[in-house]
Amino acid sequence: MGRKKTPIMVESPLQPLAQFLRDLRERAGLTYRQMVDVLEGRQGCSLATLSRADRGTTLPTFKTVEGYVSACGGDLVVATRLWQQAVRDYRYLDRNPGKPIPRRRPRPVVDPDFIYEPLQLRDAMVHMRMQAGDPSLRQLAAGAQALGLGLPRSTLSDVLAGRRLPSPSMLRAFVRVCRDGRPVDEWDRALLRVVVGRHAGLLGNHQLSRSGTKWTLVPAAASSPTWTERFGAGRGPGPSRGQRAT
Repeated sequence: MGRKKTPIMVESPLQPLAQFLRDLRERAGLTYRQMVDVLEGRQGCSLATLSRADRGTTLPTFKTVEGYVSACGGDLVVATRLWQQAVRDYRYLDRNPGKPIPRRRPRPVVDPDFIYEPLQLRDAMVHMRMQAGDPSLRQLAAGAQALGLGLPRSTLSDVLAGRRLPSPSMLRAFVRVCRDGRPVDEWDRALLRVVVGRHAGLLGNHQLSRSGTKWTLVPAAASSPTWTERFGAGRGPGPSRGQRAT
């Protein structure tokens, strides 16, 4: 990865964008030269331009940001939002020289009770991270390790980019590290609804049941009071021949 870069100034309006780009390159394990090779001469993506993009000292063009994210396999939607915010902050500084950029209240985390789709869960996790001060992937992993939990950076990066769903244990660790005030059980139920929604066509007469951190399919009838009262929960294979669950 070459020489370690100078830390980004926290008060810089470019800090969120620059940190996002640095995290992408770290996860991808690419040098700037390798990124240039991947982009094959794309306009605005020279070695020097890509190197300046994540310094946090100058505002990169959108073409540079787009190429940087493309080379590292990142989320262009998130990058676009961060770049647009940096542009707005720069315009504010031009109009108000010497004045600090007003702090914005973080967007509230989506209520887990209203999460039913993968994109909603991913957005909630992104907002939760922003409310926690937008820590880097390395900081999130270190925070989880301090709590005795696992939060692999590469997997978390894929989750936050919307490329995969978190496991129950990963979601719980993320919620704890970000210090979300809601009970973790609410996030468990949100994840279950997302999983059920994605596999609705495969469930048929079954439903998902959680044991520890794993989900398994069980007959839907097994959750009914009649089934449980007559045949017991988890004892034996169910009704014997001639018996009928009503």
